[in-house]
Amino acid sequence: MNAIKGVFCSSLSCEHDYRLNEEIGIYCTRCSFVKTEIKDITLHFVSQILYYIGL
Repeated sequence: MNAIKGVFCSSLSCEHDYRLNEEIGIYCTRCSFVKTEIKDITLHFVSQILYYIGL
């Protein structure tokens, strides 16, 4: 299998469906690939998401 720089998903054919989980971070619901760990998500980022979705 050829590695693609910056891609750590074990399934190269996965069309990622990302969700934000308050305990995990941003992850794919289809293959469980974690794009961004929760420790790397800032409060500013979360407030922007909440504003975007209207909460």
